[in-house]
Amino acid sequence: MRKLMIWGLLCTLAIALASASAYALPAYAAATGKVCGYCHINPAGGGPLTVAGKYYFNNGTLPPDVPGAPTGLAATASSTTQIDLSWTSGSTNESGFQVEMSSSSTGPFTVVGLPAAGATTYSATSLTPATVYYFRVCAWNATGNSAYTNVATATTLGGTGTAPSAPTGLAALGSSASQIDLTWTVTSTNETGFTVQRAATSGGPFATIATLGPTVGAYSDTGLTAGTTFYYQVCAFNTSGSSAFSNIASATTTGGTITAPAAPTGLGATASTSSQIDLTWTSASTNESGFRVESAASATGPFTQIADLPTGTTAFSDTGLTASTTYYFRVYAYNAGGNSDYSNTASATTPAAGTGGGTGGGAGGGTGDGEGGDGSHSGSGGDGYHSGSGGGDNHGGTGDGYHTAVGDTYQGSDD
Repeated sequence: MRKLMIWGLLCTLAIALASASAYALPAYAAATGKVCGYCHINPAGGGPLTVAGKYYFNNGTLPPDVPGAPTGLAATASSTTQIDLSWTSGSTNESGFQVEMSSSSTGPFTVVGLPAAGATTYSATSLTPATVYYFRVCAWNATGNSAYTNVATATTLGGTGTAPSAPTGLAALGSSASQIDLTWTVTSTNETGFTVQRAATSGGPFATIATLGPTVGAYSDTGLTAGTTFYYQVCAFNTSGSSAFSNIASATTTGGTITAPAAPTGLGATASTSSQIDLTWTSASTNESGFRVESAASATGPFTQIADLPTGTTAFSDTGLTASTTYYFRVYAYNAGGNSDYSNTASATTPAAGTGGGTGGGAGGGTGDGEGGDGSHSGSGGDGYHSGSGGGDNHGGTGDGYHTAVGDTYQGSDD
């Protein structure tokens, strides 16, 4: 009797399944042209629906494609208990993302977060200080999960050690239409790794694009736009914190049309000692690869290049100069598209050894008088013919290029 009852229940269940399958199979096949094997486990019909078949049976539409995998996962420790993640979405049809974490690069990984569709960041919190964590991310929807991103790692801050020293000598080279190669000098021996950041302008904002392991001194940034300038900086980190950033380096990918940068403006020159003149200027561009400084003994030249400076630079000190000598300077910006126009020409005269310095002339070789430090130190004329007036209380005086100003009750005379 019991066997008959069990058999009756099984028959009832089989009839129900067959009915559902019989309903779904013709509709699905008619709409999609796909064989029933896509809709059922049993290609001959009947039996349970596959995931795709069940989706169509319930929704009346084809299931979505599996989303594309996100890329460029980066991890940065922001505190002793938090690591911030960022990535680039590789899909438009995801229902969300799945963030997984592990204490080893090879796993096992555990799901720690489910950011919504469209998300590109996530913060893992309540972590242990001074601990290495590994992360990976995938996108998901009703059809399934995408492939995983790269595995990114970061170490939470903490510990009582010393943060590493900053890397130096960062250089960037556009090696193709879509790639820029970076190199730098590792100056530390206690780093856990390096953080590479990129920006579209020399002034930022910079965003982390890669987190690298210890002792690494090179990185290739790929998937870039042709004929475009990018800016980079790198820092080292360990469990005690991050170093200062390196210098900013820039490079331009090949191809495309590159616009030469605008000319720097407001170049000024000041003699700070008998052997040094300090220059300052205002950058008028955001796409320069660097600045070049030229010097001459005459306002009309010839000028010789004395410095090649990185992007974003607005000051330079020319040293090893001769006392009581006038020098002329000009600056231009450059990139792969060409050179900017020159800045104005600025000049300054180094004082005699053991005396203070004056400020140099202004635009176009500097017309107008320079200004002396005090009554006992002559100013340097911007045009080489007019010495400066003595500064400070009761230290006045004027001259004509042959008579320097002296202080207190003495005043220079004209020929």
